[in-house]
Parts: sequence; C-alpha cells; structure tokens
Amino acid sequence: MKNNKTFLFTLISSVLFFGILGTFVGPTIFSEKTTKENHENHNLGAEIAQPTNLQEALYGVDVIIQGTVKRIDPVEKRDNGLQGKFNDKYDVTPAIITVSDTVYGNNPESDEIIFLQHGIENEVNADEFVHEGDTLLLMLTKTTDGKYWSYNFDDGIWKLKNGSLQSNTENPILEKFNNSDLKKFKAKIMPATESQMKVVQ
Repeated sequence: MKNNKTFLFTLISSVLFFGILGTFVGPTIFSEKTTKENHENHNLGAEIAQPTNLQEALYGVDVIIQGTVKRIDPVEKRDNGLQGKFNDKYDVTPAIITVSDTVYGNNPESDEIIFLQHGIENEVNADEFVHEGDTLLLMLTKTTDGKYWSYNFDDGIWKLKNGSLQSNTENPILEKFNNSDLKKFKAKIMPATESQMKVVQ
C-alpha cells in the first residue's frame, strides 16, 4: 500500500513537473522552430520568385512606347473590380501621353494613350509621377477598358533626361540600365521583352 502511495505521488509529481516545464520551455522551442521554418520558407520563396535575367524581369509587359506627356488630367476614382465587401475605389492620376514610337507590342489604337498613375501627387512622391512635357519610355500593361498601367510600378517608368534614361526602379536587373542611352536601351529591352519568361516558382 505504501509503495502504491509512493508510486502515485511520484507519478503526480512527475506530471506536474513536466507540465510546468512544458509550459515555459515548450512554446519557446516551438516558436523558435516555427519562426526558423517560416523564415527559411519565406527566404526560399523570395529567392525562387526573384527574376534572374532580363527576360524574367520583363515578364508581363504588354507594350513599350516612347512618348511625351501632353497633360495631366484631374484625379479620379477607379473601381478595384472585386465583388462583394472587398469592392472599393482608389485614386488614380491620369496622364495623356502622345505616342511617338511603339518599341514593343501592338500599336495603341490612337496616337494618344491614357496612362494611369497610382494615387495623388504630393511633395513626398512628386518624383514618382510624370509631368507635362516629360519625354518617356513606358513599359505598360493594358487595362480591360483600354487604358494603361506602368508595368510593376516604377519598373515601367523611364524618363529621358539630358539624353539618358532614368528610373526609380529598385529591380537590380533593371537598375543597371539607369543613365543608359535611349538607343542602346531599346536595343537591349526589345529582344528581351519579345522573349519574356515567367519566373519559375
């Protein structure tokens, strides 16, 4: 009987001890493992998703045009196109671009296109917007209503300044073309866009 009580006491004590130990140590071990796994998976995903060459960096470009900003139209609201409770409108600043050359893709239906810029210009983001009189090379994706977005935000906006092209792109592959001569830029970009490839996931 005494042995049974001793065994029962030892069992209960062990359960309590490991229970308390698990409460303090278990979450730490688990969270470190989970964090490490998530970090590794995130890094792996980021590495796979990043373009490794110019053909991948340009995947999804519909058209590349050279042109001049004729005017900036008033800010308007655009529907995000989602159904139900996620439906929302957001600000866009349209720019009317007079097209002088179609470098890649189908010629626009008119010699003027509507280029949609995300948001509203202010003192902080002014450099990201195009302005009346700017000469541009634009990499674009076409909307269902016949307007155009810049391809991947800053990646698609190249301003011609003092004979060279400049962009706010942060893509390491495209950054190398900053301050390039327009003719050389076209010579590199056009064949790469024609053979554009999807980034392998």
